Amino acid sequence: MEQTFVITLVSPFSGQIRGEVVKMPKIFFVDTGLRNSCIGSFELTGETLENGFFATINNAYKAKEIRFYRTKDGQEIDFILDGEPYEVKLSYNGKRLSAMKYFMEKYKKQGKMITLHKNDGVKDRLFFPWEV
Repeated sequence: MEQTFVITLVSPFSGQIRGEVVKMPKIFFVDTGLRNSCIGSFELTGETLENGFFATINNAYKAKEIRFYRTKDGQEIDFILDGEPYEVKLSYNGKRLSAMKYFMEKYKKQGKMITLHKNDGVKDRLFFPWEV
């Protein structure tokens, strides 16, 4: 399916080559309409938004490197674009996410939140998907 451009595999971000080989990649559909048809739902969910954001950055943003980050205890950052972390949420209340905090401290990178519902009290590092 990857060779026919239906899906794309995204590898995990890791400082070690061994870690990248061992961890499973995430699967994203190139066409979100096809994805929604395959799962039988056109409801807007966090997974739908995440796949839609992937389609945007894969086609329009043209990141040199698209990865994701997952800790051993299962916490995840949705995307690492050219070394910068991006978390995708339908709505965001301003709470700092522990995986994002850990990544920012370890790699000295400032994270960005991508959301469809901006909270008026949170303005710093909060973007609509089309603002990236």
